[in-house]
Amino acid sequence: MSWNADKSDQATNKLAGEVQLKKYGRILEEYLHKTSAFSDSLGCESFWDPAFNSIHLQTSPFEDQDIFQLLVSDNKTFNKNAAAVVATCLAATEAHQEALQLCQGLLFYGEGPLNEYSEGAVCVSRMLEPLQKLLGLVGRCGQVLETALGHLIALSAPTESKGLLFGSWTPDVNLHVLVDAIGTVLLTLITIQEVLSGCSLLRTHWSLLKRTLKAIAQETGGIQKEKLLRLQVVFHELEKKLITGDVLNSCLRLVIEPKSGSTFPASAIEQLFKYSKAEVAELELDVGSHLSWVKASAVFVLGTLLQGSADKKMFRLIWEPQKRITAVILLGSVLWLPESFFFNYLPSASQLADKRTKTAVAASRELYLQQKSQSLAKDTQVYFFIVCDWLIQMDACMRRDTTQLKLDDLHAKCAILLQGVEFLQSMGAIVRIIFNLHVHLGVPILRSSVVNLCKLVELMKNVEFMYYSKSIAIGESLNHLIQHLTYQIIAIVANAKKTLPADNKRNTRSRLEVLAALQTIEFCLQGTCSQERRLLTRVALISANQLKHISPDDTNNLKILMAKLDSVCELENRLRLAADCSFIYWHRVVLPIYFSRMLEERADLKRLKYIFATFHDCSSAMQHLQHIEKPEILQNQFKNEMFTALKLKLLDPLCQEIETDLRLRVHSHLQVKNEGGNKSGYHSMINFGPLRFFDDFLNIKDYVEKYLSATFYNLTTVALHDWNTYGDMRVIARVRYGVNTVDDHLPSQTLEQGLDVLEITRNLPSFVSNHVYNLNNQIFVELASNNKYLNTINVQHIANSIRTHGTGIINTTVNFTYQFLKKMFQSVSKFLFDARIKSRLMKELHNFQETKENTDQKYSFSRAEKFNQGIRRLGVTAEGQSLLDQCRDLVTQIGNAIGYVRMMRSGSRLYISKAISFVPDLEDVVSFEKMTREEGLPDSCIQSAKELDIMLNTLLSNFDKGIEYFKLLVEVFAPVCKDPKNSHFKLFHALVPPLTINFVEHIITCKEKLNKNVRDRAAFTDDGFAMGVAYLLKVLELDSEFDSLHWFQSVKEKYAMDKAELKEQTLKIKKGDEKLKQTLVLTDKRIETYQQEFDLLFFNLSSARIFFKGYVNEEIKTPTDLTESTERKVTEKN
Repeated sequence: MSWNADKSDQATNKLAGEVQLKKYGRILEEYLHKTSAFSDSLGCESFWDPAFNSIHLQTSPFEDQDIFQLLVSDNKTFNKNAAAVVATCLAATEAHQEALQLCQGLLFYGEGPLNEYSEGAVCVSRMLEPLQKLLGLVGRCGQVLETALGHLIALSAPTESKGLLFGSWTPDVNLHVLVDAIGTVLLTLITIQEVLSGCSLLRTHWSLLKRTLKAIAQETGGIQKEKLLRLQVVFHELEKKLITGDVLNSCLRLVIEPKSGSTFPASAIEQLFKYSKAEVAELELDVGSHLSWVKASAVFVLGTLLQGSADKKMFRLIWEPQKRITAVILLGSVLWLPESFFFNYLPSASQLADKRTKTAVAASRELYLQQKSQSLAKDTQVYFFIVCDWLIQMDACMRRDTTQLKLDDLHAKCAILLQGVEFLQSMGAIVRIIFNLHVHLGVPILRSSVVNLCKLVELMKNVEFMYYSKSIAIGESLNHLIQHLTYQIIAIVANAKKTLPADNKRNTRSRLEVLAALQTIEFCLQGTCSQERRLLTRVALISANQLKHISPDDTNNLKILMAKLDSVCELENRLRLAADCSFIYWHRVVLPIYFSRMLEERADLKRLKYIFATFHDCSSAMQHLQHIEKPEILQNQFKNEMFTALKLKLLDPLCQEIETDLRLRVHSHLQVKNEGGNKSGYHSMINFGPLRFFDDFLNIKDYVEKYLSATFYNLTTVALHDWNTYGDMRVIARVRYGVNTVDDHLPSQTLEQGLDVLEITRNLPSFVSNHVYNLNNQIFVELASNNKYLNTINVQHIANSIRTHGTGIINTTVNFTYQFLKKMFQSVSKFLFDARIKSRLMKELHNFQETKENTDQKYSFSRAEKFNQGIRRLGVTAEGQSLLDQCRDLVTQIGNAIGYVRMMRSGSRLYISKAISFVPDLEDVVSFEKMTREEGLPDSCIQSAKELDIMLNTLLSNFDKGIEYFKLLVEVFAPVCKDPKNSHFKLFHALVPPLTINFVEHIITCKEKLNKNVRDRAAFTDDGFAMGVAYLLKVLELDSEFDSLHWFQSVKEKYAMDKAELKEQTLKIKKGDEKLKQTLVLTDKRIETYQQEFDLLFFNLSSARIFFKGYVNEEIKTPTDLTESTERKVTEKN
């Protein structure tokens, strides 16, 4: 079935199709908007990093067809002419691109690790292949130059010979395209020569390799010798033509010498001079690049050499730009100096310009650098505002709906796209020329200039990143722009066809060529605008205006449109060349200055990504080097150098500044003056995503976190007591800077743990003998130490240790204490069993039984004192201790051990109470195992819940009922002491009175040492003695027997009587007897001191006996009852 739609239906379908296309365009725009919003929410800083993304949109058009396939006209003569010119231009461009790559490798010669001088021969041997390629390229340039001159002669001075290629071409036009190819070849040769001239190290290593080859040739023979001979031939050729030769001069001689016998056509020379004038004129209008001046100068020199004499007026015209352009950068850090070029390659230069002119150029170069440096800050500020404005316009322009573009939008897009490249070229020219002139002239660069130059580099990379971030929109826009520009050109060409003069006998051949040219233009512009098609279009335009039928306005419009078309089609390549900052490698010494200035100014460190992007340009340029084994070697060396500079000048100082700010804030209570000012800017300096640094990522925030974590850890290990301070600094760092440091879990236990419980338990005898115990505060204090400080142990330390080691350490401690007490009981048994002690104790008890009725049931203080003195008369040790002193030490050590057990019990209670505080209801603790089983959770969760239940039950059982360790230690020794074999233990209560006197004298001596600042065994407390006496009385079941002595009442009465006697003596003192009065004052002070110590001992002993009171029902007289009884007895006696 078939049907035919009428015209109205076709129009309707066309409108419907347009509507659907617009809808589809809107859908794509919405999708792109959503994806961009999604990427922004992820915080991808380097999402549009051109050095990172693996997918790249290539916008430069390329050609798959042959040149002759693009020449569709029937005019074979025109086709041959155009094909020859285009092929020559393409060959010149290709040679220039290849030369840049080879010269890039030569620029890096000598860079990288060269450990020994002999390695130079190895390095230069690796350069033989690229040097051979370079030599072949120079030869090809000579051929292209010779061919181009031949085409120029044929085109500018046509001959009537029918056998020649250009025999029928009769153009009288400007052959700018062809002469530009000649200039490109000459620029290529100049670049090669200047690069080779700057490789002084290459020539040094070349001489070394030359001597090495000679030595090898003398030692080898046969086939190897033949190979060496061939190698030496190649070596000699390279040395003659490249290393020591002048490639530009040799190529110029190659072209000029064959024509020395004949006159070069004046029309061809005129084309050369016309090209030079045009390029210089564009320079004056700030339209052309500085390289065009190099090409114009080279073409002028070539024309002058071909002409045989120099035109002074023409030379002045070419020489004029040197007042504004003192040097031109060819590649990297290689400079083209105009005075050197003309004086070296133009024989008549000395006549055209004297030596003073050459000196004046050098002086003007210094003046130019000075002026540029002075205006650099202003230029940087201007470019900053210009670039910012351009970025805003670029972003707004590329966000417009592409389905509803107008003609003005296309013009605006074209202007903005080309304007960005112009900004890049102008900023790049400023940065390159200032850096290279400082190196060339040896003038030190100012720090302010370094900062401004680096800011310009940042702006350049910012512009490049904008192009890349909008690459999708740009790619779409370029198609629209190319179509619009080609449409305008084709419209002018179509109009030219209409105005073509009528055919007559005079212009038949020219008219046919014009028609062929116009036809070629239309065909070329209807396809992709590749370089070949655009060159063909330019060549065709030369022939298309032979009859002068195209108006001057149309001719000017065609020139402008073709220039725009070239710029749009080559936008990607021009952008890459303009934004290439590989020159930073040769001036990398200034980067540390810029890094340090960024910290001083507290600049936004996100800007570092633009500087890091220049490092990628340097790494890309290094891919062409071949003098070392792998380019990665130099890349890694450069990477390490840059990271070291960044670390020393920016990252480490930044971390130190943040650390200082944290210290000042954590010690703000000390009112330390903050000389650094407000540090709030550091938060924005570090809180952003990672930056691309070569092939790695650098996260400055992570670097700061690692630095602070390492610093806090290292300093905490050195001074564990400061752990809390660094903990506070961690919190401030997290709140103030968003920096999350790693918790170092130091100290591993807690700083308040003091000595480790395990160490104390293992060395319990040493601990109880070298520490004194305070009963009320439950604290052990080291008796003596070689250090400045004394160690202390309290309940909190024990609780922290239990939290570290677990509650099982308590049982271990009790077991060790039992073993220790067992040995101590043996020592006490030996002491009491000693006949000298036993007999005296029995005598004292017998005397007490006989006299207790007369002494009111009180043990006499005087007998206890005599007992103490009598024991001392039995002899003393080398340390000056009597037997009673040794017994006191035994009792004190026993008491210290009991006090240690008490402290362990208190510490366990404290630990358990803190641990159990997280349980909400101690009366109703749920079973987590049961709950996880009911919920059907995995076995791993059930097992974890089971372990949690076991832990909770253990805590609850320990919390509800604690183990009575004192009871265990009493009951374990009580049966042994009741044994009839150990009946001498029953004498211990009689030993307590003299022991107390001995202890009081001892503690008073220790306290006096404190007052006298004597460190040898000075102490302010020793309650271990009271704990030991109480424990022994309980174990030996001698509490009642000791109480029957009423010892402390006797002590109280004794000192009360001494005070009464002292008071009577004071009343009897005669006036004026000051010595006696002082003696009585001292006596009163001594009595008061002894009485206080005995009272303190009584209180401590009473407190210690309370610990064991619950095991047997017995009453202990309180200090108040004892005081009242003592006062009553003293009153009765008086």
